Amino acid sequence: MNGGTISNNSSRRTGAGVNVVSNKVQLNGGTISGNEAGQQGGGVYVSTATYTLHAGNTLVTANSASGIGGGIWTCPHRQRRGPRG
Repeated sequence: MNGGTISNNSSRRTGAGVNVVSNKVQLNGGTISGNEAGQQGGGVYVSTATYTLHAGNTLVTANSASGIGGGIWTCPHRQRRGPRG
């Protein structure tokens, strides 16, 4: 995204505005507003820990989700476990 607006979208589950399901997604300016997700990430949703989102000069405002992450939700990082013993 290089400017512009993503607004007033809805999703039953995740990522009503931007749903990141690949690597190296870039938001280079613009506005993400008024989007509503049924679960997570009303404005922006990053689905797995291995995917990346780069955002600069981007306003994420007035988005909502019924679960968590009304504005932005990112997948939790996996924790490394030590040897079992």
